[in-house]
Amino acid sequence: MSTLFSYHIFMFPFKWDIESRKNMSFSDKTSIKDFKLSIGNLWENIAIPKTDAYQQELFNEKNFFYQFAHRALYDDDTTNNIIRHYERREPYEHDVVYKIHVVAGKEDIYSLLLKSICLDLYETGVGVMSFYLENYNYPELEDVLRISEFGRRISPPFFEAKNGIAGTKQIELAESISIEGLNGNPSAYFEDFNDYRTDSYEKPARFITKLISDFSEKIAISSVIDERMFVICWYGNNELSEKIKSTKSFDEFKLQVDWYRFLFVDSMDVTCKNQALREKLIKKHTYSRWQEKGILYGFSRYSLVFLSDLSPGFLLTNFRTIYVNRQHKVD
Repeated sequence: MSTLFSYHIFMFPFKWDIESRKNMSFSDKTSIKDFKLSIGNLWENIAIPKTDAYQQELFNEKNFFYQFAHRALYDDDTTNNIIRHYERREPYEHDVVYKIHVVAGKEDIYSLLLKSICLDLYETGVGVMSFYLENYNYPELEDVLRISEFGRRISPPFFEAKNGIAGTKQIELAESISIEGLNGNPSAYFEDFNDYRTDSYEKPARFITKLISDFSEKIAISSVIDERMFVICWYGNNELSEKIKSTKSFDEFKLQVDWYRFLFVDSMDVTCKNQALREKLIKKHTYSRWQEKGILYGFSRYSLVFLSDLSPGFLLTNFRTIYVNRQHKVD
């Protein structure tokens, strides 16, 4: 059986409404009850789990939250809830790959198994698209950092002064991101960012807009974040986990740049060049309750990370379900 080295979830939050209803009331513009997917649509409304394993996971997840919150968290296939949960069909049928081509620092192509693409629409005019990725090929921390850093970028953060987009790709932007294995024209799910201009504000990557239009061409969306998707990442490393268990070596590990980079998704270099400030930020953003078990959590305004050994067991299940709180398929 292949070893799972890391698990990455990229989340794209956005505002949405029905474009033809711009002059109507807010509730009419964002009515999820009006979406009836046509036969053959590549998206599927999944309120009832498809597998026994998924049913068990969903029970455990829902049991963690008070029942009065369920209406806001879960699609229960009734008219009372305020959320609709959709998933792409292809990952149920065959392997789909999320491919990240990186040229910054060195050239790499990272291919991760895309387990699920989820779309959650809320009656409040908010939506979240989530990509669930498994990494079986890249055990090193540097590669995990590069996957999270460059895989999350959905538009250029800036134009490099001398070389424009080509220069940006040498610093903070992937050469390209593609999703392979989806039905339809492969070029529609490919983004190399070369078409971006200085007036391309709030324009998410082509594969995101295509996935939305596949669902419904009636929807108009606008991003509510910057050029990065929110990153959720588990990384398994026996050596680092063992180092965390000892209080002395744990304190030393916290002062090293590796934990800071993992927590704040810094792939090229640590972006805080002051030790006192790094220590302050690490203390503020690290949750060390399970340190003696070799487990460490961290959180920031754009990341949630989890470090353990290579056998996290149910903790990884909780991390990608309860902590993320998104319905999605499992094996």
